Amino acid sequence: MLKFSAQAENLKMVEESVKSHVDAVRFGSELCERKIPSLQTLKKAYNLIEDHDKEFIYVTPRLPDQALEKIREHVDFLSGREAKIVVNDLGLLNILSDQPGLNLWLGRFLVYLPARCPWRLGIKDMFFLTLSIKLMLDRRKVADLFYQTNLNYEPTVELFKQHGIIGVDLDWIPKCFQSYQALADCGLQLSIHLYMIPVALTRKCHTARFLGIRRLDRCDKPCYNRFFRIVHDKLGVEMFLSGNAVFRLEKPSPKDLEKLNSVESLELVIPINPITKTTSYKEINNVIRNLKPT
Repeated sequence: MLKFSAQAENLKMVEESVKSHVDAVRFGSELCERKIPSLQTLKKAYNLIEDHDKEFIYVTPRLPDQALEKIREHVDFLSGREAKIVVNDLGLLNILSDQPGLNLWLGRFLVYLPARCPWRLGIKDMFFLTLSIKLMLDRRKVADLFYQTNLNYEPTVELFKQHGIIGVDLDWIPKCFQSYQALADCGLQLSIHLYMIPVALTRKCHTARFLGIRRLDRCDKPCYNRFFRIVHDKLGVEMFLSGNAVFRLEKPSPKDLEKLNSVESLELVIPINPITKTTSYKEINNVIRNLKPT
């Protein structure tokens, strides 16, 4: 079954998302603890999404210790509501694994994928990549490793399952779809983020540094509306700095989506973001229209 969701980080984004044709709305940031909502804001988002008959999904970032108590309040509210929570922090996963009434999803920042690397885009073939290790592996084996995740090892999947994980967030990288199928075969439900592929994530926010924001506790979250475009002169690779992460873009296509036809449960995540120019419900619907099978 194919369904679409929208990734919304604030109430304004939620308001646009619920007007669209998505099946679910993800609320919260997968990147920045400064964007963790208050309990009151979380309740407003939950009620708004529920009132529009959409599935509510709560997204959490990598967390410092001081943010865990705040998340505990949120979990207490969501517990028993069969809420789906996306976890990007192993400490939080350890806490939530004993909490009943939750559906836990492994966030994509706990999934390691070499193919996110942008430098391969500027290399015409695999020769330079394999030169230093050609005595150990042939080119095909290198490519196979490059397009796998850290979850393509069954004991790792079983470990996460023991901690309550039933699904996993991944990136739209078509050459990785074969390895994604293996995860589905292991019983995991798949959620694939469209367009924005993370290249790097830092603990310190470079967006704040470039904009001269010295006190992060007073950050007005300019990354809701602003980003920096980065181009590597020699390789010609285009990337984007948003908040504390660097992304590259990969445009989804219906042809590539056909490669996932055998996946029984598939969620496609549409980012609400100025980088992808999907900031209104009409733009969200355009993405769905272009990808939804007729």
